Amino acid sequence: MAQRLGIKHATCYKRYGRLVMLGPQTPSVGEEKGEMLRDLRESGHSWAEISARLGIPKTSCSDLYQKLTNWTKSEDELLVSLRDSEVDWNEASKQLGKPVSTCQYRYARLKNLVRCCGPVVTWTRARDDLLVGMREFGGLTYAQISERLGVHQTTCRQRYRVLKTAAKKVTCL
Repeated sequence: MAQRLGIKHATCYKRYGRLVMLGPQTPSVGEEKGEMLRDLRESGHSWAEISARLGIPKTSCSDLYQKLTNWTKSEDELLVSLRDSEVDWNEASKQLGKPVSTCQYRYARLKNLVRCCGPVVTWTRARDDLLVGMREFGGLTYAQISERLGVHQTTCRQRYRVLKTAAKKVTCL
């Protein structure tokens, strides 16, 4: 195909491989192959080696691995509690049964999400009205609104956009 298009094979694969060679979905694997994939990756094998052993394209191996190693809420809570109590990465990864690098990445994501958006907020009609009023009629910034409502400014901004989108839909009807 690369020759017909007049481009390098690697470029062809990057651009068209997913659509032409693999199809839009990753292939499904049985439980045994899934376990094998997880074991091979966690023991340090490269995607190329795993791909050759299992007979699955490299990109599909990566996608499947991500699906197989999803984090549950209880695993997230355990990871945060272990790290907050200063358990080292090796011990935390053993307790969770996941690679150290995966635990480190997940912990960083969890901490950034918590730091970024704060706790989950239940929005009521009254709180929505306050938000819209302070933003549109009071001319307040999201930082000022967040201080008054006790909600992170990113959360305020996102909620305001949701309310404005909903108002436009109602107006259009």
